[in-house]
Amino acid sequence: MNCVAVLPDLIASGASDGTVNIYSASNQWTLQQTLRLTPVYPLVLALYETENGIILAIGGSSSSVPLFTSPLQPVQFTSGPILKGHEDWIRGLAFASTETDVFLASASQDRYLRLWRITKQSTTTSNLNDTDALLTAALGGESYPLTLSDSPYTITFSALLPGHDDWVFTVAFHPSDPECLLSASADASLIIWRPEAKSGIWIPETRLGEVSSLKGATTAQGSSGGFWGAVWCAQDRVASWGKTGGWRVWRRSDGGEWVQEGAVGGAVRAVKGISWDPEGRFLLSVRYQS
Repeated sequence: MNCVAVLPDLIASGASDGTVNIYSASNQWTLQQTLRLTPVYPLVLALYETENGIILAIGGSSSSVPLFTSPLQPVQFTSGPILKGHEDWIRGLAFASTETDVFLASASQDRYLRLWRITKQSTTTSNLNDTDALLTAALGGESYPLTLSDSPYTITFSALLPGHDDWVFTVAFHPSDPECLLSASADASLIIWRPEAKSGIWIPETRLGEVSSLKGATTAQGSSGGFWGAVWCAQDRVASWGKTGGWRVWRRSDGGEWVQEGAVGGAVRAVKGISWDPEGRFLLSVRYQS
């Protein structure tokens, strides 16, 4: 299994055989449905539940993001639009919502992030949709129709976020702020993005990490690896990990600055033995050393 996404009553898992399996609580967590994507191999999944249905976004060994939709009950996914624009494999996907729209963020090995806006159609939003269409055309994208339980939606390309110098592995919205986005890259940096107050253009608010020791060398060319992922671990903390086997954690101070904190490390080769401190306070491990 390569990836998994969950909702309270639904689990989706992607495997290296090019399938995505759907498990539903209403079906006693037995296999409900299998989606076959071959020759595309899923590397990341994202689920989002609306009042009218469920959206499943799939990223993997393709430059596009296929969407699948399902009614709330019974859960049965059917193919939807395929979002195009990236130029390499998709590594990260994340959903977030505001009072009016749902946003999907995608991260790719092409070093870019893209934002897609999902808007429910009604007679009162026609002018907004015309504006979206003009913006999408200016950005070089297209709009996609989406239907959830006979309710029409439109997906538009909302923003292109350049800033990383290597593959982008992770994208994650802040748990309580849909206008705050975290990305992690193999260029050994994390970026926290926000839309600018006046223009609405998404810009890097904060950059964490370090300057790569092999600046200019990509992961495909054998760079040092950087960060393979990152998460919001609290309202004011982010944590990241890489191929060194350890974590790095930053906390936002009362003054608004991000300060690095101590975090757990890990072995990068085979662990040969472990032992607990007699009082259970510490765990000691030893690894193979060539």
